[in-house]
Amino acid sequence: MESEKDKTASSRLTALDGIRGLAILLVFFNHINSGPIIQAVPESLKFIFSGLFSSGVTGVSLLFILSGFLMAYIYPDPDNKTAFLQKRYTRIFPLFLSMATVMMIFRLMPELAWYMRLGIIAIVPIIGHLIWVYGVKKIASYTFSRMLFFGFVLLQLATVVWYGFWLMKHPAVYLNQLLPTAIRESSIYLTNATLTLPLGDYIPMLDGVYWSLGSEVLFYILYPLLAVPLVIFVRGKSRIVQLLIFFSLIPFFMGVHLLSNRIFASQMLQFPLFFYFATGIALGYIYKQKRSWLEMITAKLNPYLSGLLFIISIALVHVTVNVAPDAIVPWVRILWAIPLTLLIGMSLIPNNLLARISSHRVLTYLGTISYSIYLSHTAIIDTAKKIYTPTSALTNILFIVIVLLVVIAVATYLYKLLELPYFMKTADTKKVGNHGWNPMKMRKAVLLITALTGLYFIAIFFGYQSNFNLTSMEHPVSREVITTPQISENQKTISLHKSPQVIMQIPARENNLGIITMNLNYSFLDLPEDLSLKGKQQELIFKVKEAGAIDWYATSTYKPVEIGISPQHPFGFPLIIDSKGKTYEIELSLADTRLSESIDINIADSTARTVHQLDKSQLLKDPKQLVALAQNRLTNVINHKEAQYTFLLFLPLLGLLVIGSLKKSK
Repeated sequence: MESEKDKTASSRLTALDGIRGLAILLVFFNHINSGPIIQAVPESLKFIFSGLFSSGVTGVSLLFILSGFLMAYIYPDPDNKTAFLQKRYTRIFPLFLSMATVMMIFRLMPELAWYMRLGIIAIVPIIGHLIWVYGVKKIASYTFSRMLFFGFVLLQLATVVWYGFWLMKHPAVYLNQLLPTAIRESSIYLTNATLTLPLGDYIPMLDGVYWSLGSEVLFYILYPLLAVPLVIFVRGKSRIVQLLIFFSLIPFFMGVHLLSNRIFASQMLQFPLFFYFATGIALGYIYKQKRSWLEMITAKLNPYLSGLLFIISIALVHVTVNVAPDAIVPWVRILWAIPLTLLIGMSLIPNNLLARISSHRVLTYLGTISYSIYLSHTAIIDTAKKIYTPTSALTNILFIVIVLLVVIAVATYLYKLLELPYFMKTADTKKVGNHGWNPMKMRKAVLLITALTGLYFIAIFFGYQSNFNLTSMEHPVSREVITTPQISENQKTISLHKSPQVIMQIPARENNLGIITMNLNYSFLDLPEDLSLKGKQQELIFKVKEAGAIDWYATSTYKPVEIGISPQHPFGFPLIIDSKGKTYEIELSLADTRLSESIDINIADSTARTVHQLDKSQLLKDPKQLVALAQNRLTNVINHKEAQYTFLLFLPLLGLLVIGSLKKSK
């Protein structure tokens, strides 16, 4: 995400700064209002302009390629992994923590005037500079710096445990409405400041760009642990095996993407885009060892064609992503990594148009301060909106130019305060170092790849099990169980305000039925105010009984405002030990339909799920039942279509790694 000036680099690759500058412009244009411009252009040109102003993800993808390239080029094999990671954290977090603090202040005081916001943007980085440069870099010893780094990593891990294993066990409304304000806002700042927010699904981002920084930091963590061993593994293989393993990463990252939706709701990390890191690494090794390949490809093309191909590719990424069905958009994104990486490689070879454009001093300067632009531009754009909103194409153009100039000025200020000190010589860190290949490293690479394989299979196993625990069984229930009201074939939701009583006949496939979950959404209706109801809170009434019984087995009430948006809201009741084979009548109703609060039941996929609890102590006493449970768990995964698909996506890489392990390296 950021430019690199490490002394280990033989020279600064100017063209890459220019590409970084182009990428950061795409990100900037994506976040600024461009409606009047797009409305004013002819219909035939709208797709070009809309592509220019909505290619932020493409810009981030280019930055990912550059990150992969620089890691492979500067740190092909870091011998001190801790020092490597500390160096990357030191590069990212001083500026990031300062701007995260700025954005938190903006969140707490949304009505701040524009000049007050600019003042905060000016003051907070000065405090960050004083703390870092004079409180850490100039005073701290190597030992203290290392302890500070480990302390921050421990804080990240603690936040992951707290957020992933405790806070996510509660519905979103718990954070938004039930926690005290101080605890809620502290929680939001902590998860943002430690970049652990992708490991959940409802902590808001202080800035929408933080998702990519989470991906970047994860890449830095995985680079010496997995990427380098994989490169060591394939280094001595034949060219065909190397290419096959490289392309097998495409389905692998798709599989990880699917698993990310099932584990910790970490889809925010955008795992399909991790292939861009991989192509960047490949480009780094090619540029260092096989530069002639890039020179040969570039020589065969017209010198002006590279620049044209780059522009066309950016436009085509936008078009293909927008016309592709949602299910294959990740595949489209992944595949575009290859031509975009090749074009970046061409920019490294002189005497072609793309190389000349990307080496222009304006673009290279934007690339140099790109990390500061990345972290400050949304704050400046939001501040500018408080001053003026463009209404015509001309005022829109002037607005964009002025805001961009302000962003560049602020980014220059941030760069000098919080980025340049990173390059100061200090004694508080050790050199990362690189060392060569040896047979011992090959064995370690095989072990790490084997561990990766095991983790992938474990993730599949746990990802497609019960959302409650390993000793509970869940069974989906189709929409046919709804007896009241009558629903149409294409109906996706039932409003309890329009249908005050919803009745279902739900079959139990196992004993020990104790929970029924449903996909519920809280809604607030615009109803005429009834003064007699003032202060009264709506209640959702849940009832369950065996079909045909006179008395209800259990009745419970819930506050719709506390449900919020709950994809699997649990309705619990005393365990029904002998439930298997029986049908149960479920009734949902609102206490008072005159109130504005209501609940919608989402029936698009399945109406409900039955959850059956197993007796843990009985399982331990009865080995046969324990074996039966294990078989059931395995069967659940084997029979789950998405789990099968996720497993198949890993097979190409697994097969090639096995074959590569059996063959001796050259």
